[in-house]
Amino acid sequence: MEYSYKNLPELVKPEMSMFGLTKAELETLSKVKEIYNKREAKYLFSAFIFSCITILIIILILPISKYYIFTTPFAAAIFSWIIVPNLFEFLFHYDIKTYLFEKNSADLFKETKSKLEKFNRSKQEYLESFSQREQLICKSIWNGWLKLDKHEFENELKLFYQSKGFKINTNKTTIQDSFIIEEGAKKILVLYKHKVEQIGVSYLNKIITQLLGLVSDFDEIFIFSLKGFKLEATDKYQNSKFKFYDIDYLAKEEYNFENYIHYHFSTSETLDELIKAINNNLVSNRKYRLRVKNFK
Repeated sequence: MEYSYKNLPELVKPEMSMFGLTKAELETLSKVKEIYNKREAKYLFSAFIFSCITILIIILILPISKYYIFTTPFAAAIFSWIIVPNLFEFLFHYDIKTYLFEKNSADLFKETKSKLEKFNRSKQEYLESFSQREQLICKSIWNGWLKLDKHEFENELKLFYQSKGFKINTNKTTIQDSFIIEEGAKKILVLYKHKVEQIGVSYLNKIITQLLGLVSDFDEIFIFSLKGFKLEATDKYQNSKFKFYDIDYLAKEEYNFENYIHYHFSTSETLDELIKAINNNLVSNRKYRLRVKNFK
């Protein structure tokens, strides 16, 4: 099948060398920053010790309960690791370690930092473009299969399995909308349901009932439905000869996605549709099902 995504231009992944960055430069920068990280930790610990001593002196001098001595470490910790860093950042617009780096070493690494910032911006833009490109590829593959009529769908499925090394058995089957594929001595019945909505429990049970007399004749039985199957419908057949495939399977076989989004999630246009997709495809136990009204 010809997909429109094959006309999309390839993306060039940014490399450090494109920006004049070397691994040695980044390692040196990282080591210098680590020095200031340790220095920040040292300063904050010193603030903790000073706070403890100060609070103890105040408690001993003032006429208050000496039981407050036990709260000293907690109060000092809150002051040193929460109040001091946040107050410092509010006043100087930097955290302590960044302030120390900018004041003492920033000029030495000005060029390296500039190149690194450009590289990171380029990498972020690439990731955004890559994600958009994968979505376009998804839609191209989905549309390619969904636009087929019944005859074209069967032919494309046969071509799909031939490309996987299967042999198409030309013998006619007694079941409508099906054909036989072979892999060595292995014999598999492929049944396809064209242009139907997501298959639920009752419809799938009806299909399985029609196939029961043929189960012993085949090593496996593949059932295809582009819109897929509700999870609760296929649960009880997990350890049987029956295997279930949908448009997500075909898409992932066609292209090696890094971040594939389920067809029903991607095509959900409203919150109601998204919740329904989650219930049908991720949650099979009824007592854990999400309710749309809870999200309104």
